[in-house]
Amino acid sequence: MVDALDPGAPSHGAPRCRLCAAPVTRQCVDLGLQPLADDVVAADDGEAPRRALRLLRCDACGLLQTAATGDGVDLLTHGHGARASTSLQAHLAAWGASLAPELRTGDRVLDVAPHEPALHEPLQARGAEVIAAGADGFLGAQGIREAVARSGTARLVIANHALAHADDLRAMVDALREAVADDGRLAIETHHALALLDGDQVDVVSHAHRSYLSLAVLRKALDDAGVDVVEATSLAAYGGALRVLARPRGGGGAGLSRVPGPAAGNGVIDTAEADAGLTDGTGLDALASRLEARRGRLRSFLEAERASGRRVAGYGAPGRAVTLLNWAGVDGDLLPWTVDRSPAKQGGWIPGTGIRVRAPEALERDPVDTILILAWTLLDELRIQLEPLVARGARLAVAAPEPGFVA
Repeated sequence: MVDALDPGAPSHGAPRCRLCAAPVTRQCVDLGLQPLADDVVAADDGEAPRRALRLLRCDACGLLQTAATGDGVDLLTHGHGARASTSLQAHLAAWGASLAPELRTGDRVLDVAPHEPALHEPLQARGAEVIAAGADGFLGAQGIREAVARSGTARLVIANHALAHADDLRAMVDALREAVADDGRLAIETHHALALLDGDQVDVVSHAHRSYLSLAVLRKALDDAGVDVVEATSLAAYGGALRVLARPRGGGGAGLSRVPGPAAGNGVIDTAEADAGLTDGTGLDALASRLEARRGRLRSFLEAERASGRRVAGYGAPGRAVTLLNWAGVDGDLLPWTVDRSPAKQGGWIPGTGIRVRAPEALERDPVDTILILAWTLLDELRIQLEPLVARGARLAVAAPEPGFVA
């Protein structure tokens, strides 16, 4: 069963839900002390700072969330690797193109996440003015209200993987409603809690992610703010994402191509969430035990490679790898190095592991027998990129969700 944090403790001592403020007493998974997922350290001669990482569920509203770090660490610089991925760039461009017909010349667009050219260029081509958060992080509730005070409401407000980073989700959703014009739209994309549950995606759990949304919880949060879901879509990007288009209740919406009514895709997603036990929380009961059963598989795979004399290097240094490798007990003895296309990560180490991050060219200069893809959500893209190395004899493997070779 899902564990109570402290069954004997009064409820007022429990952490408060980030959405409904009810006491949260149900713990789904305890990952122990984990390094901060976005700190690629500059040297490996010091211990990366660690914070407790626990996944909780609010029984009152159903929100899946991480416990507060409690130390004031600013984690809003978390990124999702889109700039270094051609497939994610195409994903963002397609989203922007789908939103562009809603707009007219001169319309204002507010994106509470940092500027993403692939997403914003189709909107700007339509004649819209795009206002985005600064490169140093996401806009929180206060930042959104300040943006509205400076520039007014927007006909399209985008929350591109921003809700997951809100300490106070209720305040964030309320601020988004205040930011969107009465005849406007709110476009949201976020990690889907269903993907975490169905895929046992322990690696998506990090300090930077304050919550993991289901459609049921997101719809209720928006409804309470006076916003109605128009359509919802389940996506494969990022290992499983949820995209929602919503409109202020009672808004005019003249000239908008999408009309109010039953949200497209809602029924299918609602059914999937209910069948998985996400809606009532029963599906989370066995999550911790399933994860524990998987915990040693990556280490066993790498130990078998080493025993067979095969050299292994990684591909990618995503934030997800920090949680995965530390939780699985994989360090530089089993995986000496990995490569990443981000210059900011090259020359550093994955926190808590002693695994060095090199430029992708290192795979050409220092060939290995097995390339372990840590950025497994980009497998299809990386399979194509790595074809020349495979042609020379390298084998591809994935670190998660199930470690092993890929066909």
